[in-house]
Amino acid sequence: MEEKTLNIVLNILLAGLFGLQAYGLYKVKSQKRWPIKVILNVLLLISIVLLIFPPKFQKNITNNKIGIKDERIPASEIKKLQDSLDIELVITPKDYLSKFIDKNPEIHLFGQSFTAEFLSELAEKNMHLHPYFSKNEIQDLSYQSILRQNENQQIFGKIELENKATIKVKYGSATLDSIILEKGQQSFILSFPSFSLGKTAVDIFLDDKVLSSIHYFSRKADKLNILILSENPDFETKTLSDWLGKNGHQVKVQTLVAKNTQNNTDINKTENEKYDIVFATPANISQSICKKTIANGGAIFMYNAEESAIEVLNKTYGTGFKFQKIGNEKEIQLKEGLFALPFKFLPETHYQINQDWPIAVNSKRIGTSLLSETYPLLLSGDSITYRKIWAEVLQKLNIVQKNNIAIQAPIQKDLNTEIIFNNFENLDAIFKTPNDSIFTKKLASNPNSYFGNYAFRKSGWQAIDPENEVFIDEDLESYLAYNFSKSAINIYQKNGISNTNISLKEPISPWVLFFIIFIILAMLWLEPKL
Repeated sequence: MEEKTLNIVLNILLAGLFGLQAYGLYKVKSQKRWPIKVILNVLLLISIVLLIFPPKFQKNITNNKIGIKDERIPASEIKKLQDSLDIELVITPKDYLSKFIDKNPEIHLFGQSFTAEFLSELAEKNMHLHPYFSKNEIQDLSYQSILRQNENQQIFGKIELENKATIKVKYGSATLDSIILEKGQQSFILSFPSFSLGKTAVDIFLDDKVLSSIHYFSRKADKLNILILSENPDFETKTLSDWLGKNGHQVKVQTLVAKNTQNNTDINKTENEKYDIVFATPANISQSICKKTIANGGAIFMYNAEESAIEVLNKTYGTGFKFQKIGNEKEIQLKEGLFALPFKFLPETHYQINQDWPIAVNSKRIGTSLLSETYPLLLSGDSITYRKIWAEVLQKLNIVQKNNIAIQAPIQKDLNTEIIFNNFENLDAIFKTPNDSIFTKKLASNPNSYFGNYAFRKSGWQAIDPENEVFIDEDLESYLAYNFSKSAINIYQKNGISNTNISLKEPISPWVLFFIIFIILAMLWLEPKL
């Protein structure tokens, strides 16, 4: 019903009520206390009129600030913000658009779940965002949108925990990584090698509760030509060569089965004898093929290492690995049931140490491991940890691959996303959606890298070229809504001085009028009985 029509109906009803009151008073005009009856009925009629058509009174806002709340933020949090920021008035987005759109107060947004349409109405205003996250709710997540198979995916996040808990990333029922966090505000990193090809979704858990799901695309890795040198056909060599072959790499294994008798085994055979990586046991690390591989820009890695062999490695290749003895046993036990030499690598700037395992790779892409054997992981069914160890070794040893795309996720609909392209062969095919392309600029720090910004307009999976896709998130979760609101405010923000003469017309509270009507009705009921 339109407002004009509603007012006509209400006026008719009020006229009818006035007529009934006048008729009733006329019939009892001879009774005692008739003037009191008239006064009470007049007061009742006035109260009803004020309830239906409440008058508005001018209220000045002395400190020039208003709060605008989203629907998710609880009243207790609003009260805290009001007190700490000295804000008299907190309203809804609807109230702002109807009463303050032509004003210029200092705006404080309580919460982050605001629509794009509403935020656009705040353009050129002086705004401040105060996000709200409940406890045990993800506050921030970031990860790579596109990576290569076996490349390490790292998920960075923030959360405020109500109690000590475990954060896990799971694929189906398999736990890919986990970390125990204490109560309170915490940051965390979860990492795992990308085991899949194509579209992949994994879940973030807080103990047994799903917190969020992330989507990324896993590309095929470049196929490497790998040589493995071993003095005998042991389980570690056999397991490593099989795993590399199953991941599509061309692998040649050379083992000494008897004096002056060498056995060659090929997996995904190739005639190319220029190797990208040579894996060698200590007895083979000084072979000429290892030195030739390094000279040709390849990499070498020593496994099944010994203390004396690392010293030989340092002397032969100038690797400068420093280590310290940490036990008197022949081996020390690590997590996941693995064993290692009783040493640890000491930090140095010219080589990197794996944060989970005693593995080091230097800037010349020469590496070694203190682990005794890794094949027991696969025998026990722990393929995730096995892949995590050797995938990171490959990643550290491998040269920069071609056609690399780096896109930080989550990618959100309608938000500008920076995309970095590195070592592309064909710049014309660098990025092209079915309906659009992207303008790129050369990255100042790297002449082989280009970057561009792009805003995706649809959610879900979207192709960016014939081989790669990205997942576009909607602002359904709190941390995504915060990203969107923060980005919009950065675009619309104005740092000018706000007006000081802010006022608001507020109606009388209906509860006050209800109370007055109740009192008058009670007096009308009691008056004849007195």
